[in-house]
Amino acid sequence: MRERAWVRSLQAFYRTPWYLAIVVALMACANVFALELPVYYCYFLLCFGILLFSEDMLPVAPLVCGCYMSVSAYNNPAAHQAESQFYQPVFLAQIFVLGALAVAGLLARLIFALAHDGTRRRRAPRLWTGFLLLGAALIAGGAFSGFYNLKTAGFGFIVTASLCAFYFLFYYTVDWTRADSEYLLKVMLALGFGLLVEIVGMYCLPGVFDGEGNVDRSKLVTGWGMYNNVGCMIAICIPAAFYFAVTRREGWIFSSVACLFLFGTLLTQSRNSVLFGGALFLVCAVFLLFRTRDGERIKHLAVAAVVLTGVLIAFLVFREQVGSLFGSALRLDGNGRGNLYATGWEQFLSHPFFGVGFYQCPFSGVWETRPDATYFIPDRYHNTFIQLLASGGIVAFAGYLVHRVQTVMLFFRRPALKKTFLGLSAAIVLLTSLLDCHLFNIGPALLYSMLLVCAECSDTFELQRKRTETEEK
Repeated sequence: MRERAWVRSLQAFYRTPWYLAIVVALMACANVFALELPVYYCYFLLCFGILLFSEDMLPVAPLVCGCYMSVSAYNNPAAHQAESQFYQPVFLAQIFVLGALAVAGLLARLIFALAHDGTRRRRAPRLWTGFLLLGAALIAGGAFSGFYNLKTAGFGFIVTASLCAFYFLFYYTVDWTRADSEYLLKVMLALGFGLLVEIVGMYCLPGVFDGEGNVDRSKLVTGWGMYNNVGCMIAICIPAAFYFAVTRREGWIFSSVACLFLFGTLLTQSRNSVLFGGALFLVCAVFLLFRTRDGERIKHLAVAAVVLTGVLIAFLVFREQVGSLFGSALRLDGNGRGNLYATGWEQFLSHPFFGVGFYQCPFSGVWETRPDATYFIPDRYHNTFIQLLASGGIVAFAGYLVHRVQTVMLFFRRPALKKTFLGLSAAIVLLTSLLDCHLFNIGPALLYSMLLVCAECSDTFELQRKRTETEEK
């Protein structure tokens, strides 16, 4: 009886805000203080507890996101090859062992769930055909072009796995009729606070401020990405704050948090993230005002008034400091995207059916054949459609269209509040990927896959709840 009580307590802990706070605090510590390895051991112990004792695999979600966003600027594998721990054999060996054990445990838990629940084996998720077609096309990208090899197929597989691995894992290992359908929204709310800490940490890096107090945004980096990557991830968290502003008493607290997340997005100086994150912020704010009642609406309007007043004071009183802070972001330039898009289109026309694979993207805007590139993460085209056409041709583009049609139907069929806000977070990934490559980055793609499965399975949760209520009456 004592053991059962202990197990129940552990299961309850994984559903508490304390668990999310611990995961996010560890993520921020690893990122700011370069403590990746100790944090990964802590994450592994938490994951081990989930695998053995948790009712389902949903508590793995914050660990996955935390792992991705934990790498510090000091250990950035691309910028600090001499000092980075990721080039130390002992460090890499430990990471490999921990990762392999975690993946093996997740697969074992998936097999166990499928073996002991016949309804899971018979039930196929709605998006499986789109993922199958898109994944096959990405892996085959570059076939018959002369550039196809094991490396480009391997990267296509990595992209496919990041897009759908946790979609299938959570679909088959979570009883969505009993699970907390708000869990991922709570995860994103917690991650937003961790990202705010990381953004402050970026401004403490050497070289960010010059001698005159001006900010060079190119120096705003972490170990897992630059300012654009961080901007995308915190912008994804904005709809989660608005969801709780709509659904909770004293929701003005959460609308204040949404404003804080928008300010964090602005501090990343990612113009792409500010543009689309700001646009969806306005959409969520209008929706919030229409959904709330008079008393709550007044509180939200008060928050808006305080924020707008603060912005106005900043521009009027601290105009020079604001100009120094955001000067490098205000200098409009396309960063060579026009040439990149033109070259990608040229590559598509040269091999229209399967494209040229993932390793022919010219960072300089000039296409040079590079079949022997030694890096694994390739340059990308900073636009989803050009990326698909150049890397995978018509076949990849068609697979993506099937997937996109299925996801649109998912969110517009039986619309519900949770699905809407999960869809808005997914929309930020897609919209920012029109000017960047987030959908082909591992981290945003992992979160995107979790958003899709939670949106899909929230339908199951709501329908089952309504049936139960009807039967009880």
